[in-house]
Amino acid sequence: WTLAAGLEYELEDNREAPGDRDNSSIYLDNTVELSEALHWTLGGRYDDNSEYGTNETWRTTISYQIKPLKSRIHASYGTSFDAPTFFELSDPSFGNPNLSPEEGKGWDAGIEVTLIEETLILDATAFGNDIDDKISFITLTSFPDPFTGTYINDESYQSQGLETSLLWLASETLQIKANYTYTDAEYGDGTEAERVPTHLANLSATLSLLENALRLKGTVNYVGTQKDMRFSTNEQPDYATINLSGQYAFSEQFTIWCRLNNILDKDYEEIAGFNTPGFNATAGVRISF
Repeated sequence: WTLAAGLEYELEDNREAPGDRDNSSIYLDNTVELSEALHWTLGGRYDDNSEYGTNETWRTTISYQIKPLKSRIHASYGTSFDAPTFFELSDPSFGNPNLSPEEGKGWDAGIEVTLIEETLILDATAFGNDIDDKISFITLTSFPDPFTGTYINDESYQSQGLETSLLWLASETLQIKANYTYTDAEYGDGTEAERVPTHLANLSATLSLLENALRLKGTVNYVGTQKDMRFSTNEQPDYATINLSGQYAFSEQFTIWCRLNNILDKDYEEIAGFNTPGFNATAGVRISF
């Protein structure tokens, strides 16, 4: 039984308008090994916000291993509370001072199965979220000029879907991982949610050499089409990027690493009108004491 608890205090300064606020919190989390196969967690949080009063949220998870079938079932359920940001409340162009906080609940349930002498691990997880007073942005005029819009509270918002993953331990040195997520998200009035791609997929391969001192990794990330803005008919096109990385550990304390991102210099936008980096590279040294 592992118990974690803490206190938190946050003070926010609103530079756009009057209305500074502070938030005091206390949280508690329990992780319990009920048996060798059964693990359970239960946690809660209490917030006292100077603007929105007191709020209680909680989350629980469970994991049960079925050893004869080489499988594991897992699930979670939790609640959430999210206050609007000062930008959403007070921005001179888009703010709405009458916004209410978001409150929601979410769940997931799935099964993990190990096959082929524990070299292939499959996982399938269904999930869902239900949010009340979802904060969303709507346009009041059309592009390009004059462009006006504001933030509003939607009475309800739901998303549900399925996430699948596959891990193949091809050899002692090669590991291949793939995952795919399908998401269906919409507001209570039936309109499709913005910036939530229906399809997401990733494929990666990791090669470990020289007794794991050298690690090389390649990744392909795919993001499907998604609505650009609420009530808009425009869609952001799908795109895929390829990234490479590597690291070499000279010792337990000293490691050099390098990442090559978007190596094909793909031109894409995650949000319409906001460019993303083309090909770029980063490198560094990691020292552990």
